[in-house]
Amino acid sequence: ITEIGSYAFFGCKALESITIPDGVKKIGDSSFSGCTNIQQINLPEGLENIGRFAFDGTSLEKVVLPKSLSKIEGLGGCKNLKYIEIPDNITEIGDDAFSGCEKLNIEIPDNITKIGSGAFLRCNAIESITIPKSVKKIEYGSFYGCENLQQINLPEGLESIGDDAFRDCKGLESITIPESVKEFGVRCFYFCENLQQINLPEGLEKIGTSAFEGCGALESITIPEGVKKIGTSSFNGCTNIQQI
Repeated sequence: ITEIGSYAFFGCKALESITIPDGVKKIGDSSFSGCTNIQQINLPEGLENIGRFAFDGTSLEKVVLPKSLSKIEGLGGCKNLKYIEIPDNITEIGDDAFSGCEKLNIEIPDNITKIGSGAFLRCNAIESITIPKSVKKIEYGSFYGCENLQQINLPEGLESIGDDAFRDCKGLESITIPESVKEFGVRCFYFCENLQQINLPEGLEKIGTSAFEGCGALESITIPEGVKKIGTSSFNGCTNIQQI
């Protein structure tokens, strides 16, 4: 066997553990989705691809990824996942890779060059995160709804913060934006209601629609001279801003 097809074991609720045999190269989308009693899985060296939401709804608490993978996918919806071992050769965290992993606290390895859309959506156990130097863009919704995220370290060289990137990060009080950032996406800090302090870098050119809408704790903001566009409702609901 070289491939496990999409939805192959979907909803097999009595399964408690699974060993993927050597030779399997691909696990399809949602292959084990809804297997609510799976607590352990062994992934073989040689595995090259894990489909989206492959283990959604399982009870996995720990996953060790094989070195044969170059991209992380398939763990979205693993609400009990607490620990993930990521080999050095993996360079990409895919779309929705850890979406809804409510108990996961993770350090992103330095070798990661891309963090996909919704990668850490509603990962409520994350309190601090450091983005590797090689990442150039925070994609759409990457950290959307991480309510307990209090500290974000962004690297110099980052160029863009995408739409909804840090939306509803209610624990965030301050953030330092690198001078290399040129664009804030739509709703990127939408309803970060405890955000009190943020610097806008001199190289910034665009502030997206509703970028800071609902950031009621902000008291002042300085718009850099290079900004060419401030989108609709960018600071709507920022009731404490007294100076701009």
